[in-house]
Amino acid sequence: VFPAPNTEFMVDEEINLIWYEDPELTAFQWFLTGDSIIGSIDTSLIMNWGGVYTCHVTNIYGCEGLSPEYVHCPEFGVQLDSETMTLEAPGGYLSYQWFYNGLAIDDAIADFIVISDLGNYSVQVTTDYGCTTMSDVYIFTGMDEIKGLHSFDVFPNPSNGTLYLEAQST
Repeated sequence: VFPAPNTEFMVDEEINLIWYEDPELTAFQWFLTGDSIIGSIDTSLIMNWGGVYTCHVTNIYGCEGLSPEYVHCPEFGVQLDSETMTLEAPGGYLSYQWFYNGLAIDDAIADFIVISDLGNYSVQVTTDYGCTTMSDVYIFTGMDEIKGLHSFDVFPNPSNGTLYLEAQST
């Protein structure tokens, strides 16, 4: 009777790398959320997507084993659509919760939010494989973030205390 393979692997989250160092392992097949990753038969794998990673390994004695699961939760960012003043998170997550200045915004549970005030915005997402991840904070500081605007009209002049600002696009 030959020994079972050591199925424990190493992980470096900084560079999204997962790998084996055991010289007795001779064959590898990596899986992402239960599906084999085509062509992923090396000792290491760069985790390009979020999900549950496993590896089927074979040792020098021909014995096989399946690694423990590793859940990879990738970082993500939000993008500003300057025409609609909308912050957008990547689609495809199970749930979304937007935050303004660190506090959850009631009913802000879509993959986008219309910016209504200056301040700090972020979104927390949950995946169907168990990750809950918070985006980096997006700091909205005002009109300088709107692309394509080069001048403004201010009126009336003189004013009775109320001024109107009209942006001129190019």
